[in-house]
Amino acid sequence: MAPLPPPPLAASTPLLHGEFGSHPARGPRFALTLTPQALHIQRLRPKPEARPRGGLVPLAEVSGCCTLRSRSPSDSAAYFCVYTYPRGRRGGRRRVTRTFRADGAGTYEENRAEAQRWATVLTCLLRGLPLPGDGEITSHLLPRPPRLLLLVNPFGGRGLAWQWCKNHVLPMISEAGLSFNLIQTERQNHARELVQGLSLREWDGIVTVSGDGLLYEVLNGLLDRPDWEEAVKTPVGILPCGSGNALAGAVNHHGGFEQALGVDLLLHCALLLCRGGCCPLDLLSVTLASGSRCFSFLSVAWGFVSDVDIHSERFRALGSARFTLSTVLSLATLHTYRGRLSYLPATASACPDLPRLP
Repeated sequence: MAPLPPPPLAASTPLLHGEFGSHPARGPRFALTLTPQALHIQRLRPKPEARPRGGLVPLAEVSGCCTLRSRSPSDSAAYFCVYTYPRGRRGGRRRVTRTFRADGAGTYEENRAEAQRWATVLTCLLRGLPLPGDGEITSHLLPRPPRLLLLVNPFGGRGLAWQWCKNHVLPMISEAGLSFNLIQTERQNHARELVQGLSLREWDGIVTVSGDGLLYEVLNGLLDRPDWEEAVKTPVGILPCGSGNALAGAVNHHGGFEQALGVDLLLHCALLLCRGGCCPLDLLSVTLASGSRCFSFLSVAWGFVSDVDIHSERFRALGSARFTLSTVLSLATLHTYRGRLSYLPATASACPDLPRLP
């Protein structure tokens, strides 16, 4: 009979507790306590702080961790490094690296084992992996790193997508220990063509680094494959670097972060990617009178709104301001759209009983 899984842990349950030095070695010493929700840091020497600064690191702000060794062969300590993205005084997030010195044992091997134990538990918490009840905690608990295919539109937004990818996305993915290949798209529908011929068994997910348009290409490419029923199960992600980042805003809200724009929104979505969570995504199938079919994940527009979006492509270098300019120009040349709307009326048997508004 298979053993029962361990019961869920309370948010304040201490998982690990220990004393660490700092880097450099002559700095203060700290008591670290790891819970399912946060890393608690208390300075012990030279004297405890009455009001510690940075003493609580929520795991939602942690991208990853690692263990390091000193370049000096005489140093028997091992180092436990945590990468965090807290809010600064002006509200924006910034990268902060916290490095702790494991030096409680006399040999490097023992100190490394302790540092690795902390790194393993923290990684399991970040990725939602179960921890053993009473078993030994080693790096063997961790599965192989997820393999991601990153698709970057270098012309996304105001042409800053590639720069943001290099400065923010790639460092965070490396900190999280994720494996990835990166491809820059070269033309419209390039991403759609790539995923149509992709061997999906080689990847654990496809992540777009651009706006909503690139993910639209990826989803339609997956659903245009002969094996679309299996292909559509492939996890997809979005890291917002485009002019329109509506889906990323919804992901940001669903992930529990406060409303954000620009680089902060990108960092929030990258933190969620590092944790590896998945949730279902609703799609809408649209068949045109010509017989062509496409799939949407946000909305479907026709008429004035569509013209604004299409004509704004000429002003892509302006970023999100291109939509405002295109709207003004479309209003100046406003014309009538003629069409027919057909729908099937809802029946009582097809709709569940819903509460009525007062």
